Amino acid sequence: MKVKPNQKILFYDGTPLLDENKKEILVRDAIINAINAIDSSDENVDKGKIFEISMKMYKNEEEIELSVEDRAFILKRAEKTLIPVVYGRIKEILET
Repeated sequence: MKVKPNQKILFYDGTPLLDENKKEILVRDAIINAINAIDSSDENVDKGKIFEISMKMYKNEEEIELSVEDRAFILKRAEKTLIPVVYGRIKEILET
């Protein structure tokens, strides 16, 4: 499945979601934050997979390919770490 890393994350009302610096949050930002958020309960986290997906997200391409396994990994991590609106938007993008 192709994903656009520079796609904006939208708030519930359809306006671009902004971070604390008033910068628009992109799909790349949300995915990178979700998969790289590691805490002490993450004993068996696949750091190699995190690195691989992170590198894909930073390729200078309009669209990148994410496998079924990549998308499942991202969603599992995102559900644990992202706020509901960002998780919901990422889920919409990765499941369509």
